[in-house]
Amino acid sequence: MSARQDVVPRGGPPEARFDRAVSLQELLEALPSVSARPLPVGGWRLTWHRPEAAAAGRELATAVRRTSRREGLHRDLAPLAAAEPEDLMLLDLETLGLGNAAVFLIGFMRLQGGQGTVEQLLAADYSEEAAIVESFAERLRSARVLVSFNGKSFDMPLLQGRAAMWHVELGAGRLEHHLDILYECRRRWGRRLPDCRLQTLELRICGRRRTGDLPGAQVPAAYHAFVERGDARLLAPILRHNVLDLVTVAQILTECLR
Repeated sequence: MSARQDVVPRGGPPEARFDRAVSLQELLEALPSVSARPLPVGGWRLTWHRPEAAAAGRELATAVRRTSRREGLHRDLAPLAAAEPEDLMLLDLETLGLGNAAVFLIGFMRLQGGQGTVEQLLAADYSEEAAIVESFAERLRSARVLVSFNGKSFDMPLLQGRAAMWHVELGAGRLEHHLDILYECRRRWGRRLPDCRLQTLELRICGRRRTGDLPGAQVPAAYHAFVERGDARLLAPILRHNVLDLVTVAQILTECLR
């Protein structure tokens, strides 16, 4: 179990502060450590250059390299023994609910140059969902190992359903394995922890308490309000929440490989 005791500062990654309603363009231009580009057919691509993500990715890359050819790994983790850090893609979605609800934010972390970089594909309104799903399908083709937390039950079935609705091919490319670390967490810590929710693991395994975060249950309502009012201040906490979830997934996988 990690001995880290750092606490995510209130508000998580620094963000621009406004005392008035702002457009999405204004927010994206003001957010520090973020580069944003419009996608060719709608939606936005955000790249976060955050030290938290870089550090989490650096630790995970080191752990993956040490795992190379390692024997005795559980069958779920075994694909990492033959993987390079650059083969991994960590995935986390923000959606409008359960079932076949729409996806409006697709976040993923890649390990490039020995550190982690978070990208987000954002639908600025409901009509741009197809664009971000298609853009993600293109990026997924370069990954060999997809890593998620509860992604086998939720993220990927939902994405596959939405992709089919928009006639997007999601399965092509190099992808060979989907590693859902929830199962490994239950095996390792299920009897010691009250539950294996992501934020419970973040506190008890990563040694970090998240403060000032938007609860996941409130994300759909916040996005609906953003679309209705056009005030991008409502969107900022969702972007931050997604970044922190990806950082946590990277750190938990690192702990699983110790």
